[in-house]
Amino acid sequence: MELNDIKKRYSYVGFVYFLLTVLTFILQRLAGLLASNQGWVMKDWTLYLVRMIPMWGIAFPICYLLLKRIPAERPWEENIGIGRVLLVYPKMLVFIIGGSLIGTVLSFIIGLLFNGEVKNATINLIQDQKILPSFVFAVIVAPVMEELCFRKVLIDRLSMYSKKYTIILSGVMFGLFHANLYQFFYACFLGIAFAYVYTKTGKIRYTMMLHAMVNCIHGIIPMFFMGDINLQEFQNLSNLDPNDPATVQRLMGVYTNPGFLMLMGWAFLIFAIMIVGIILFIIDFKKIHVDDTNSPLQKPYAVKTIYLNAGMILFIIGLLAESSYALIGQILSSGA
Repeated sequence: MELNDIKKRYSYVGFVYFLLTVLTFILQRLAGLLASNQGWVMKDWTLYLVRMIPMWGIAFPICYLLLKRIPAERPWEENIGIGRVLLVYPKMLVFIIGGSLIGTVLSFIIGLLFNGEVKNATINLIQDQKILPSFVFAVIVAPVMEELCFRKVLIDRLSMYSKKYTIILSGVMFGLFHANLYQFFYACFLGIAFAYVYTKTGKIRYTMMLHAMVNCIHGIIPMFFMGDINLQEFQNLSNLDPNDPATVQRLMGVYTNPGFLMLMGWAFLIFAIMIVGIILFIIDFKKIHVDDTNSPLQKPYAVKTIYLNAGMILFIIGLLAESSYALIGQILSSGA
């Protein structure tokens, strides 16, 4: 296939994912208006249903039907076993934490520059929701649907042109689809790791399993602790005199809170797993590769073929616009 034809294919895929973004944005807001008119409280099951049904129940099936026009080719299957799949988690943990730190720092800087506050929507969601609906949607629904959307459907239709660059594209699109700065970097790194696993094994259940594990460990487990922690108290204490006996007493009350102690234990365990993961990553680094020798899309033409086309540009601009919309809304509301 000629490079121009490959570029058109990437453009078509980009346009379909742009359509997924637009449909999701519109349908979620219509669902929100409907819920509001019916007097439903946007919390727990209702909140998740208003978000998930428009995205995965309506928008994604429509876009999948459009993508079926493109011939699909599954990666060669390799059964690597559950143990080796689970070992991927500690290896990518440093990228999860590093990506989260990058997003947090950049969000903080933007908040300072515009005299507002950029909040972590994920943390707020964890604090405000109940565990059962969060578990169902974060550990079951989201991993299954997101892996189908950004790994199986995408990679099956594009990896024949370049495995390496499709793996990167999968991560970038997955990061952008989260539509907020806090999550972009770690979601991008995770997307690349999941895409690599799927490309090497051809088994989407492996990436679904890893995705569910990450969401459970970093999203659901902290809910057991954070419900008993008053984050506002931390912020209030940071503005008080640390030498004041009353402040010290309040600090002791916070630091001896069982929820806080369990959260610190969880954080220590995550840190220990990350150290093990770094060692394993260094040991296995030379084994991390994909064979792109015979791929028609090689380095000199890859970027402009994949990204510099109408469909992908629309997708990127659309997600950046949605992210900016949410960011500006947060800054304006915090400064009000």
